[in-house]
Amino acid sequence: MVKTMPQAIDLLITGVDVVTFDDPGTVVLGGAIAIKGSTIAWIGPVSETSQFIAADTIPACAAAWRNSTRSSSIAMTGRSPDWKTPCAN
Repeated sequence: MVKTMPQAIDLLITGVDVVTFDDPGTVVLGGAIAIKGSTIAWIGPVSETSQFIAADTIPACAAAWRNSTRSSSIAMTGRSPDWKTPCAN
């Protein structure tokens, strides 16, 4: 088994429900989003996030991000006053 080095990313947002605009209309519940620079680098299950080393990791309820250059956006409600603190359900 070949082990690959984790990829460095700027931000990992966890606990997200994602509906994509790809052809099959992929839906990821309770997943994660990896962001590098101003690009969404990856969307998938939290169980696969060990492939990344994130400069910051935040829960979805504390995130709001917009990337107008690629017409993609991430916006979650329920912002925590202290984004490092886990959000209440």
